[in-house]
Amino acid sequence: MTLRSARDRALQSLLYEAGGLCLSVPLYMAWAEFGAGQSLGLLVALSLAVLLWSGLFSTAFDWAEHRLTDRLSSDRPWGWRLLHAVLLEATSILVTLPLLVLLGGLGWAEALVADLALTLLYATWAWVFHLAYDRFHPLTESTE
Repeated sequence: MTLRSARDRALQSLLYEAGGLCLSVPLYMAWAEFGAGQSLGLLVALSLAVLLWSGLFSTAFDWAEHRLTDRLSSDRPWGWRLLHAVLLEATSILVTLPLLVLLGGLGWAEALVADLALTLLYATWAWVFHLAYDRFHPLTESTE
């Protein structure tokens, strides 16, 4: 099986995050009426929090799935993949919501609206970005 190299995966992740910030920072600035530096700092903090949470959550989910089904995560059927994605996004909101309140100076209701909007923005961006990345940077048999 051909997989992306660690270098390629790192490039993909960096481009994804950079593009996500380029999309989200101006929108957040307009919505929250924050300056560029404050908006960028907050959204970088949210990205880092989700990055850390994603690794922890996915490890726990993989472990639980293996205990329940004796199946490896790489063999996960689409229904379990959908469950994983939905639960990851739902629990990510629980991680980022307090950050939006504490660092963003928002009330809980405003923070929830912002968090849901950012979640939808990033989910859409993920679909567009990964489709484009795969088209413009396809795997070949020689990719390690």
